[in-house]
Amino acid sequence: LYLTAPNSQNEAPVSAAVNKDEMLGTCRIAAKGEKEMNAVVVPVPLALMLAQESKDPIARTLTFRYKKDFHPNNTMAYLAACTFYAALTGKSPEGLKFNTVSEKKKQNIHGEAIAAGNKDEEVSTRLDPDGGPLETVFTDEVRLFLQKTAWEAVQKYKSGQF
Repeated sequence: LYLTAPNSQNEAPVSAAVNKDEMLGTCRIAAKGEKEMNAVVVPVPLALMLAQESKDPIARTLTFRYKKDFHPNNTMAYLAACTFYAALTGKSPEGLKFNTVSEKKKQNIHGEAIAAGNKDEEVSTRLDPDGGPLETVFTDEVRLFLQKTAWEAVQKYKSGQF
């Protein structure tokens, strides 16, 4: 089960979890049904919460959604990917060299998302929804922070310590 946290992704750096009760509630509901469904849970809300609440100075610099369209940004995509890796393999993503995420959403020249199949709008393939570069290359410091956070989230979820 892929748990998401669409109401908790921050567009500006934060020092506390956004909608913490909602994120924890999502994880608790999944934990109740996980065994009945014989499912693997990918606790992305828990990873996001841990990142937002971390005392690591890097955490105060991170955002997890675009400002203009409320969708997850490349940092959130990387955190989710690391959480998937940890949940599905049972291994820490720490040390994985993968450090690049690219936005693939089509948007018009103003950075607004366009409807699929709408060929009448001019499309920019060089900008993310906020007008920044499509590709994010994470520094080793940020990459390792996100990897550690994903692993911590999976461990906490599996042990019920959330």
